[in-house]
Amino acid sequence: VSSFISKYGYCVSAWEESVAARFLRWLTDIPLFIHPLYKKAENILTSSLVFRLLVFIVEKLHIWTALFLLLAFVVPHSRWNNLYSLVAAVLLLVLYSVRVLITNENPFRKNTVNVYLALFILCVVLALVFSTAPASSLRFFAFHLTCYIFVMLIILAVRNGRELFTVVNILLAGCTLSGLYGIYQFMVGIPVDPSLTDVNLNVVTFGRAYSSFDNANNFAEILVMFLPFYFALFLNAKG
Repeated sequence: VSSFISKYGYCVSAWEESVAARFLRWLTDIPLFIHPLYKKAENILTSSLVFRLLVFIVEKLHIWTALFLLLAFVVPHSRWNNLYSLVAAVLLLVLYSVRVLITNENPFRKNTVNVYLALFILCVVLALVFSTAPASSLRFFAFHLTCYIFVMLIILAVRNGRELFTVVNILLAGCTLSGLYGIYQFMVGIPVDPSLTDVNLNVVTFGRAYSSFDNANNFAEILVMFLPFYFALFLNAKG
Protein backbone atom coordinates (compact mmCIF):
# COMPACT_ATOMS: atom_id res chain seq x y z
CA VAL A 1 0.00 0.00 0.00
CA SER A 2 2.81 2.43 0.91
CA SER A 3 4.49 1.92 -2.47
CA PHE A 4 1.16 2.73 -4.12
CA ILE A 5 0.36 6.01 -2.32
CA SER A 6 3.82 7.22 -1.20
CA LYS A 7 5.54 10.32 -2.57
CA TYR A 8 7.32 8.31 -5.26
CA GLY A 9 4.65 5.60 -5.59
CA TYR A 10 2.46 4.56 -8.48
CA CYS A 11 -0.25 7.21 -7.90
CA VAL A 12 2.18 10.11 -8.11
CA SER A 13 4.09 8.81 -11.13
CA ALA A 14 0.87 7.96 -12.97
CA TRP A 15 -0.51 11.43 -12.29
CA GLU A 16 2.59 13.21 -13.59
CA GLU A 17 2.24 11.48 -16.96
CA SER A 18 -1.55 11.70 -17.12
CA VAL A 19 -3.51 13.66 -19.71
CA ALA A 20 -4.97 15.90 -16.98
CA ALA A 21 -1.53 16.87 -15.62
CA ARG A 22 -0.15 17.53 -19.11
CA PHE A 23 -3.18 19.67 -19.94
CA LEU A 24 -2.73 21.66 -16.73
CA ARG A 25 0.93 22.30 -17.54
CA TRP A 26 0.00 23.31 -21.10
CA LEU A 27 -2.62 25.68 -19.73
CA THR A 28 -0.10 27.44 -17.50
CA ASP A 29 2.33 27.71 -20.42
CA ILE A 30 -0.07 29.74 -22.60
CA PRO A 31 1.71 33.05 -21.77
CA LEU A 32 4.95 31.49 -23.05
CA PHE A 33 3.35 30.96 -26.45
CA ILE A 34 2.62 34.70 -26.66
CA HIS A 35 6.14 35.70 -25.56
CA PRO A 36 7.52 35.98 -29.15
CA LEU A 37 4.88 38.61 -29.90
CA TYR A 38 5.93 40.50 -26.80
CA LYS A 39 9.59 40.42 -27.86
CA LYS A 40 8.68 42.06 -31.17
CA ALA A 41 7.01 44.96 -29.37
CA GLU A 42 9.37 45.06 -26.38
CA ASN A 43 11.25 48.22 -27.43
CA ILE A 44 8.01 50.13 -27.85
CA LEU A 45 6.48 48.83 -24.63
CA THR A 46 9.53 49.52 -22.45
CA SER A 47 9.43 53.17 -23.47
CA SER A 48 6.01 53.47 -21.84
CA LEU A 49 5.80 54.68 -18.25
CA VAL A 50 2.61 52.65 -17.71
CA PHE A 51 4.30 49.48 -18.90
CA ARG A 52 7.32 50.07 -16.65
CA LEU A 53 4.92 50.49 -13.73
CA LEU A 54 3.27 47.20 -14.71
CA VAL A 55 6.68 45.50 -14.74
CA PHE A 56 7.39 46.84 -11.26
CA ILE A 57 4.05 45.50 -10.01
CA VAL A 58 4.50 41.99 -11.42
CA GLU A 59 8.05 41.82 -10.06
CA LYS A 60 6.64 42.37 -6.56
CA LEU A 61 3.80 39.89 -6.99
CA HIS A 62 4.71 37.98 -3.83
CA ILE A 63 4.30 41.19 -1.80
CA TRP A 64 0.87 42.04 -3.25
CA THR A 65 -0.32 38.49 -2.62
CA ALA A 66 0.84 38.58 1.00
CA LEU A 67 -0.56 42.10 1.58
CA PHE A 68 -3.99 41.04 0.39
CA LEU A 69 -3.94 38.05 2.74
CA LEU A 70 -2.90 40.42 5.55
CA LEU A 71 -5.92 42.57 4.67
CA ALA A 72 -8.16 39.49 4.86
CA PHE A 73 -6.75 38.84 8.36
CA VAL A 74 -7.44 42.25 9.84
CA VAL A 75 -10.72 43.32 8.23
CA PRO A 76 -13.65 42.17 10.40
CA HIS A 77 -15.42 39.28 8.70
CA SER A 78 -18.76 40.98 9.26
CA ARG A 79 -17.56 43.58 6.76
CA TRP A 80 -15.94 41.08 4.39
CA ASN A 81 -17.31 39.31 1.34
CA ASN A 82 -15.60 36.25 -0.13
CA LEU A 83 -16.22 37.75 -3.55
CA TYR A 84 -13.45 40.25 -2.74
CA SER A 85 -11.02 37.36 -2.31
CA LEU A 86 -12.08 35.69 -5.55
CA VAL A 87 -11.69 38.90 -7.57
CA ALA A 88 -8.28 39.58 -5.99
CA ALA A 89 -7.14 36.00 -6.67
CA VAL A 90 -8.11 36.26 -10.35
CA LEU A 91 -6.41 39.68 -10.73
CA LEU A 92 -3.22 38.41 -9.08
CA LEU A 93 -3.30 35.35 -11.35
CA VAL A 94 -3.52 37.66 -14.36
CA LEU A 95 -0.51 39.60 -13.06
CA TYR A 96 1.38 36.33 -12.69
CA SER A 97 0.56 35.49 -16.32
CA VAL A 98 1.90 38.90 -17.36
CA ARG A 99 5.13 38.17 -15.49
CA VAL A 100 5.48 34.85 -17.29
CA LEU A 101 4.82 36.61 -20.60
CA ILE A 102 7.55 39.18 -19.93
CA THR A 103 10.22 36.96 -18.38
CA ASN A 104 9.52 33.85 -20.48
CA GLU A 105 9.93 31.81 -17.29
CA ASN A 106 7.18 29.64 -15.87
CA PRO A 107 8.19 27.96 -12.60
CA PHE A 108 5.11 25.70 -12.68
CA ARG A 109 6.55 22.32 -11.75
CA LYS A 110 5.16 18.83 -12.09
CA ASN A 111 4.70 18.55 -8.33
CA THR A 112 2.94 21.92 -7.96
CA VAL A 113 -0.39 20.11 -8.24
CA ASN A 114 0.09 16.56 -7.00
CA VAL A 115 -2.39 13.76 -7.39
CA TYR A 116 -3.95 14.27 -3.95
CA LEU A 117 -4.64 17.96 -4.51
CA ALA A 118 -6.03 17.06 -7.94
CA LEU A 119 -8.37 14.49 -6.35
CA PHE A 120 -9.55 17.08 -3.82
CA ILE A 121 -10.28 19.56 -6.64
CA LEU A 122 -12.16 16.82 -8.52
CA CYS A 123 -14.28 16.11 -5.43
CA VAL A 124 -15.14 19.81 -5.12
CA VAL A 125 -16.15 19.98 -8.78
CA LEU A 126 -18.26 16.81 -8.53
CA ALA A 127 -19.91 18.14 -5.38
CA LEU A 128 -21.02 21.18 -7.38
CA VAL A 129 -22.20 19.14 -10.37
CA PHE A 130 -24.31 16.70 -8.33
CA SER A 131 -25.43 19.11 -5.62
CA THR A 132 -29.07 19.23 -4.53
CA ALA A 133 -28.54 22.87 -3.52
CA PRO A 134 -26.68 24.40 -6.51
CA ALA A 135 -26.70 27.98 -5.22
CA SER A 136 -25.08 27.08 -1.90
CA SER A 137 -22.67 24.67 -3.56
CA LEU A 138 -21.61 27.34 -6.06
CA ARG A 139 -20.73 29.62 -3.15
CA PHE A 140 -18.56 26.93 -1.55
CA PHE A 141 -17.03 26.09 -4.93
CA ALA A 142 -15.99 29.74 -5.37
CA PHE A 143 -14.49 29.68 -1.86
CA HIS A 144 -12.45 26.54 -2.61
CA LEU A 145 -11.40 27.94 -5.99
CA THR A 146 -10.16 31.12 -4.31
CA CYS A 147 -8.11 29.13 -1.80
CA TYR A 148 -6.67 26.97 -4.59
CA ILE A 149 -5.61 30.02 -6.62
CA PHE A 150 -3.90 31.59 -3.59
CA VAL A 151 -2.04 28.34 -2.89
CA MET A 152 -0.79 28.33 -6.48
CA LEU A 153 0.11 32.02 -6.31
CA ILE A 154 2.21 31.57 -3.18
CA ILE A 155 4.00 28.59 -4.74
CA LEU A 156 4.61 30.28 -8.10
CA ALA A 157 5.12 33.92 -7.11
CA VAL A 158 7.83 33.21 -4.52
CA ARG A 159 11.10 32.68 -6.38
CA ASN A 160 13.70 32.45 -3.62
CA GLY A 161 14.25 32.33 0.13
CA ARG A 162 14.36 36.11 0.48
CA GLU A 163 10.92 36.52 -1.06
CA LEU A 164 9.57 33.67 1.06
CA PHE A 165 10.93 35.42 4.16
CA THR A 166 9.12 38.61 3.11
CA VAL A 167 5.84 36.79 2.56
CA VAL A 168 6.03 35.02 5.92
CA ASN A 169 6.78 38.27 7.73
CA ILE A 170 3.84 40.06 6.10
CA LEU A 171 1.49 37.21 6.99
CA LEU A 172 2.79 37.18 10.56
CA ALA A 173 2.19 40.94 10.76
CA GLY A 174 -1.46 40.31 9.91
CA CYS A 175 -1.63 37.49 12.46
CA THR A 176 -0.04 39.78 15.07
CA LEU A 177 -2.61 42.52 14.50
CA SER A 178 -5.41 39.97 14.81
CA GLY A 179 -3.81 38.59 17.97
CA LEU A 180 -3.52 42.03 19.55
CA TYR A 181 -7.17 42.68 18.79
CA GLY A 182 -8.02 39.34 20.42
CA ILE A 183 -6.10 40.37 23.56
CA TYR A 184 -8.00 43.68 23.60
CA GLN A 185 -11.29 41.78 23.39
CA PHE A 186 -10.28 39.63 26.34
CA MET A 187 -9.33 42.68 28.40
CA VAL A 188 -12.61 44.52 27.81
CA GLY A 189 -14.67 41.36 28.20
CA ILE A 190 -16.44 39.10 25.76
CA PRO A 191 -19.97 37.75 26.24
CA VAL A 192 -20.11 33.96 26.43
CA ASP A 193 -21.45 32.42 23.20
CA PRO A 194 -23.28 29.14 24.05
CA SER A 195 -22.72 27.93 20.48
CA LEU A 196 -18.95 28.02 21.04
CA THR A 197 -18.70 27.24 24.77
CA ASP A 198 -20.37 24.49 26.81
CA VAL A 199 -21.91 26.58 29.58
CA ASN A 200 -22.87 23.44 31.53
CA LEU A 201 -19.23 22.38 31.89
CA ASN A 202 -17.96 25.96 32.24
CA VAL A 203 -20.30 27.67 34.70
CA VAL A 204 -17.95 30.60 35.33
CA THR A 205 -15.96 31.39 32.23
CA PHE A 206 -14.85 34.16 29.92
CA GLY A 207 -16.11 34.46 26.38
CA ARG A 208 -13.69 33.19 23.76
CA ALA A 209 -11.77 35.82 21.76
CA TYR A 210 -12.60 35.82 18.08
CA SER A 211 -10.62 38.88 16.92
CA SER A 212 -11.60 39.94 13.38
CA PHE A 213 -12.83 36.47 12.42
CA ASP A 214 -16.25 36.55 14.11
CA ASN A 215 -15.66 32.93 15.11
CA ALA A 216 -13.39 31.80 17.93
CA ASN A 217 -12.68 28.46 16.26
CA ASN A 218 -11.45 30.13 13.06
CA PHE A 219 -9.26 32.47 15.09
CA ALA A 220 -7.80 29.49 16.98
CA GLU A 221 -7.05 27.72 13.69
CA ILE A 222 -5.10 30.74 12.44
CA LEU A 223 -3.10 30.93 15.66
CA VAL A 224 -2.28 27.21 15.59
CA MET A 225 -1.12 27.41 11.97
CA PHE A 226 1.06 30.49 12.40
CA LEU A 227 2.62 30.05 15.84
CA PRO A 228 5.27 27.60 14.46
CA PHE A 229 6.37 30.32 12.02
CA TYR A 230 6.76 32.79 14.88
CA PHE A 231 8.90 30.24 16.68
CA ALA A 232 11.04 29.60 13.59
CA LEU A 233 11.65 33.31 12.98
CA PHE A 234 12.44 33.84 16.66
CA LEU A 235 15.14 31.11 16.53
CA ASN A 236 16.61 32.55 13.33
CA ALA A 237 16.51 36.23 14.34
CA LYS A 238 19.80 38.12 14.42
CA GLY A 239 20.60 40.13 17.52
